Amino acid sequence: MFSEPRLTGVAGVEMFFRFLQKVRFPARVAEFLKLDTREEERAEYKTSNLITMLVVMRLLGAIRLEQILRFANDPLILHRLGFSRLPDPTTALRFFGLFRRRHVEMLSRLNGYMVKRDLERQGIRKVTISIDSTPITVYGKQERAEKGYNPNAKGKRSYHPLLATLSTGHILYGCLRPGNTYSSTHAVEFLRQALSYLPASVKQITFRADSGFFSEDILRFLEARGIRYLIAAKWYGVLQEARAGLDRYHVDRKASLGYRFQKLKLKKWKRERRFMFLRLERKSHHSEDLLFNSPAYVYEVFVTNFSENLSAATLFRFYRKRAVIEKEIEEIKNDFGLKAILGRKFLPNEASFQLGILSYNLTLQFDQEILPRPPRSERRTLPTLRWFYFMEPARVIQAGRTTVLRLRRSSNLEQLWKIQERNIVRLAA
Repeated sequence: MFSEPRLTGVAGVEMFFRFLQKVRFPARVAEFLKLDTREEERAEYKTSNLITMLVVMRLLGAIRLEQILRFANDPLILHRLGFSRLPDPTTALRFFGLFRRRHVEMLSRLNGYMVKRDLERQGIRKVTISIDSTPITVYGKQERAEKGYNPNAKGKRSYHPLLATLSTGHILYGCLRPGNTYSSTHAVEFLRQALSYLPASVKQITFRADSGFFSEDILRFLEARGIRYLIAAKWYGVLQEARAGLDRYHVDRKASLGYRFQKLKLKKWKRERRFMFLRLERKSHHSEDLLFNSPAYVYEVFVTNFSENLSAATLFRFYRKRAVIEKEIEEIKNDFGLKAILGRKFLPNEASFQLGILSYNLTLQFDQEILPRPPRSERRTLPTLRWFYFMEPARVIQAGRTTVLRLRRSSNLEQLWKIQERNIVRLAA
């Protein structure tokens, strides 16, 4: 019953392999990620092939290294990777153990390069950057895991990574940090690195962040680069100056909010900046920072350098899109293994984190540029992609020196593959 040879259950991943070849991903891995020569020479598997394998495994749901064994005898995957057998979990863990700080940075730069090339291909000229910190709970004595901000598992040790996401859907840059690191720690250096991965074709950048990044150092960094921002402010910084005017609001009944703009110079700041105070109906809005325990309203405050022609309602809608991003980040953490912990050592865990970001961005590009567009402009999750496009049975046949996939007969499937083939041919390398 189980002896039928040369069968694969993931024939749809063939198109993803072709996509990786078209964007020259294996060559880019070899170019950017250079492990110690002696270690590579002794290794059974080439680095570029191992990274490609690990990306494909995450695409197929094999987040933990032991889950790779599910595909150990898959003829399509073995053929595409050029392996006689897949590495066992111990070999894969040993590979991550080779990573030093410089190698993790190489992996991060590889991701930045792939995002930059994708933005160039799409001709993106304006983007919005959002930065978010998000806890990853650990359940052991992992190196550099500490107790810190972790609302879903209070008192547990964790990591506290920082992510820069784009309005295009990409994760531009990310870094894994100890759990007791404050949100804005080294945020300016983080932003500087993230911006370096944007192509020259991007001419307009806007920025939004929560109150964890309310810092004049960040504001000055953004202003020096002509970046428009909207950042939630901490009440302790503006409370004394604004207390007297909290009841004097203009009312936007359509948006169910009251608003007031005011320029203030806070203590120790170099100059004044424009603040937007909002009074929101409690039944309609959730607030991160509450000023008073009012039964009818909650109050929020933001600092911004956006044009004064933009209404308070427009600015608030722009900020509230962060809530969608936060939900998507949680999905990405689960689906692409950003919170997969390999062991006690920090650098292998950080390398796995970077690999998760890279896998996500490659899958996003494949979804946006190769797969047919959904009937509505909805975002497709990885489980959706896996179920509808990758999980497809086929027989892998060797015809002379050529390997052929024999798929089931279906006009819909044939049309789907033709669309993908056409889009891959059109894609610039």
